[in-house]
Amino acid sequence: TVRISGSWQSGQCKHFYMERQVAMAIPRANEFEAGDGVDLYHACQAPTAVQGAVALVLGVPSAWVQLKQHMVGGAFGGKSS
Repeated sequence: TVRISGSWQSGQCKHFYMERQVAMAIPRANEFEAGDGVDLYHACQAPTAVQGAVALVLGVPSAWVQLKQHMVGGAFGGKSS
């Protein structure tokens, strides 16, 4: 019989993400001349925040930023924003 006793403590640690945090924007026809906007492919759990931020940076209405998103899954904390 082997018996091990003692204590162990872990310091603070940050989340580690295996997924990449990326986005790809593709301008639609005539770029912004006709009010067509941009298609944004992303992998985040806060799509409306992304849409608003991209629209603000581009200086266009939020409706011009169309989000394209696959399932993100999990919501285990760190990648929620």
